[in-house]
Amino acid sequence: MDHGDHGSDEKSIDWKSYGRLLTMVLTSTVFMYFFMYLNIYRWGDFHLSETRFFMSTLMFGTMLAIMLAFMLHMYKDRRVNIALFVASGVLWLVGLYFMRSQVTVEDQSWMKSMIPHHSIAIMVSERADITDPRARKLADEIIAAQEKEIAEMEYLIRSIREDGEATDGYPLGEAEGSTPVVRSVRAALSQPGVSSLDVGGMTPEEVARVVPSPACEFRFSEGQQALVAIGSDGQGVMKLMGNLVPLTARDASITDGATLEAPGARLAIDRLDGDAASLVFELDAGTPLRVGYDGVYVCAA
Repeated sequence: MDHGDHGSDEKSIDWKSYGRLLTMVLTSTVFMYFFMYLNIYRWGDFHLSETRFFMSTLMFGTMLAIMLAFMLHMYKDRRVNIALFVASGVLWLVGLYFMRSQVTVEDQSWMKSMIPHHSIAIMVSERADITDPRARKLADEIIAAQEKEIAEMEYLIRSIREDGEATDGYPLGEAEGSTPVVRSVRAALSQPGVSSLDVGGMTPEEVARVVPSPACEFRFSEGQQALVAIGSDGQGVMKLMGNLVPLTARDASITDGATLEAPGARLAIDRLDGDAASLVFELDAGTPLRVGYDGVYVCAA
């Protein structure tokens, strides 16, 4: 008699209801994963992210426990309920561990996680109603820094995917074994590190001082300031440490890319697909520096 009752209890488990619960939580988790991208600045900054996946795993465990607790009267099997609560706790802990430790995140995964994060910073900094001039200046600096870093990370993702990782001898603009020197403020400001030297954005007025009628311009993204501008005569310009530096194009045609030079510096622009292009900036100032960016290269019709 007892054996028959036990078999009846086994058959009374409503697996279909439990299946609907898990499907509901999983569907909500998938939607929440992609909702985390709704505040990126532009869809071109979308990359699937391991970190967001771990956060979603944590949310799955949390939602499963909360929804089961609130609807416990609908799910009668005590053993299944306990198993689901334990599973939700395990998923929560696993998601938290991998999210906090980042043990599975490597070079490309790290950059794919960072690009959407940077894009969110751009969106908030650009569209927030900021009235204090100090805060506005800070927001503009954040926008410029995030745009530059996104372009650099996009370049590195593609470079690592196509050519593999760089070796230890790659020119990063850092002197090996350099020792800080005691200097005055004025002397320290006059000696920037080579690794901090980089191209900056130029306003149309700044471009016109060297290239009155630019034929092609490289930008980090659409709508941003020009990093490099080139005239049809091969005269180019970039901004380095706040200074406008004239450049000379070596190529007769600049439509599909260009190589520009100035004493101590070289810039190579290669068109990738459509307006997409890469810029590699090389500096020879005692300690070599090479840095690349992916952006857009637009030429006047």
